[in-house]
Amino acid sequence: MAVLSPPRPSSGVTPDDLLNMEDGHRFELIDGKLVERNVGQESSGLAVIVNGRLAGC
Repeated sequence: MAVLSPPRPSSGVTPDDLLNMEDGHRFELIDGKLVERNVGQESSGLAVIVNGRLAGC
């Protein structure tokens, strides 16, 4: 069985580059491009609800 590696992004930014960035937690790598994550009150509140329900399992 052959093991395939994911294709390298064409922009030159790799997942390892993102992980090594000091502020990499603020970005996502989408189709080889860095995209700033937009986290606001609504999405954070939803995350709290989902985590609370999962913790109650």
